[in-house]
Amino acid sequence: MSEPEGSGRSSVEPDVQALYRQIELYASELHNLYHEQVATKSALEKKLSEMELLQQQLLAYAHDLATSHRRLQATYLATLHALANAVENRDEETAGHSQRVTRYSLALARALGVPETGIRQVEYGALLHDVGKIGIPDAILRKPGRLTHEEWVQMRRHPDIGHRMLQEIEFLQDALPIVRQHHERFDGKGYPQGLGGKEIALGARIFAVADALDAITSDRPYRQAAPFERAREEILRQRGRQFDPDVVEAFLGVFERLPAIAHGDGATG
Repeated sequence: MSEPEGSGRSSVEPDVQALYRQIELYASELHNLYHEQVATKSALEKKLSEMELLQQQLLAYAHDLATSHRRLQATYLATLHALANAVENRDEETAGHSQRVTRYSLALARALGVPETGIRQVEYGALLHDVGKIGIPDAILRKPGRLTHEEWVQMRRHPDIGHRMLQEIEFLQDALPIVRQHHERFDGKGYPQGLGGKEIALGARIFAVADALDAITSDRPYRQAAPFERAREEILRQRGRQFDPDVVEAFLGVFERLPAIAHGDGATG
């Protein structure tokens, strides 16, 4: 007997209970996803907060490190000034010489475009160029008249003495060529090694011009200081012989500022 008409479900009629179960499943998944996202957002915010704290700590550390570095550099420089002054106190006629040649050397180095790390080494080398004179007897170093040949041989040892004194000091390694080579000549006729041209370190070639300028424009027991124009003429005359032509060109570019620099009144930058 057939089923009464209208009393059964269509074969395509949806199962309402199944739909409810599917909806509940989707709702549960959405609920879980929401809480996962909330947890993920919270974790991300926590990580960002931790990263910001680390960044602040790193910035504080970098600041402290930079401050310590500046203090260390200042201590180094103060020590070198004290050592240079100790050398000059043995030789009254060169009082203030190291300070002046250092200022001149810095002005020339910057005019030549020497990078800041190199500038620091020029400063160190210029300050300590004569430190080897500590090893020269007072009878020679402070002799008022001309030196004998034997005394001159002894005096010419001071660049090597200075080099040996400083060679174990790590932060002065790049400044050592100035200490050892500051009496070399561009034409190869200097001492102690007889180097010439670009064999001589740039810092030493710079210093040679600064040293000559100060020697000419400073009082000595046997003569009065010459004017800066006279020093300019002499340095130009020795261009390509005693002095590197490129350094002489830089010297000419800053020449008008040099009298002020001599007294510490002009900027060296």
